[in-house]
Amino acid sequence: MKKLLIIVLGLLISGTIQAQDNKVVSEKRSFIALHGGVALPVGDFASQNINNQYAAFAKTGFNIGLNYGLMITKPIGITAGVFYNSFQASKMKYWFDHGTSTEYLNLDLDHWKFYGIAAGPMFSVELTPALEADLRIMGGIANANAPKVSYLGQVISEGDWSTAAIINGGLDVRIHAGNNLFVFANADYNYLKPKFHYNYTDEFGQPATENFEQKISSIGITAGVGIKF
Repeated sequence: MKKLLIIVLGLLISGTIQAQDNKVVSEKRSFIALHGGVALPVGDFASQNINNQYAAFAKTGFNIGLNYGLMITKPIGITAGVFYNSFQASKMKYWFDHGTSTEYLNLDLDHWKFYGIAAGPMFSVELTPALEADLRIMGGIANANAPKVSYLGQVISEGDWSTAAIINGGLDVRIHAGNNLFVFANADYNYLKPKFHYNYTDEFGQPATENFEQKISSIGITAGVGIKF
């Protein structure tokens, strides 16, 4: 996954340099934008209801991304992007049923995060000569990390990594600031459902395993800068 991201970044950057070196460019049909901002967990991913099997106790985090767009013929184009999202997590209340009594424990979760690559079609509209909006929907692959779990400073489980398909869709706004530069604002939605395998220590101090799926839904609101070429 990391090697794939590096290759894509290299292709995007080299394409930008080549386009800038080409002196016979009649119309700038491509752009690339670097952006970052907040990542908001939604739905089950943000739930703190211990009776919800998909509750993830995720809190607001951050994301960064690199987006590429190419207009094939107005208003239709293609787009691709690489992204990284990280979320803090609340304490998780967990209970052990001892038969005659129930013991509640507050477990510490360190974070959730995922990164990946996606591509798909783009619909672009010129609102004014200095303002464009892009509606896009993409599909791709992401590598997700479930949190490390601790209790009273003792690690119960180291967490797990899992690869899953991801759906990404959103709206970009580009405010032009000259022939090549623009300010980039973005709002998008991510959804993936990775499967994790947890090794942990149970209430009797014995090793145990648990397999589970986690619904991960988030909304990213970001801003950045980009160039046209």
